[in-house]
Amino acid sequence: MLEDHVVPWMLEWGLGMGFHGEQGGESIHAQFNEMTANSRGIVCPLKRTLSVLQDHLTLVSPTIQAKRPKIAKRKSKKIPLEHDTVH
Repeated sequence: MLEDHVVPWMLEWGLGMGFHGEQGGESIHAQFNEMTANSRGIVCPLKRTLSVLQDHLTLVSPTIQAKRPKIAKRKSKKIPLEHDTVH
């Protein structure tokens, strides 16, 4: 019976059933809390909610993940310390 319902659902939505287990629920709750905290500077409640939902979609959608630009690492500038300098 599970195969008749779960497999088509997983194929349609691209999510496994672990997403709905207790650990998955706790994990998603923590992610939403973090995204909500990150958007606390948005005054309008509707815009804040939209921002959280867009962040979540970006996080869980493999299609969107593949389109995200890679962030290039910055070259660090070495700042000489006193004991590194030659007098």
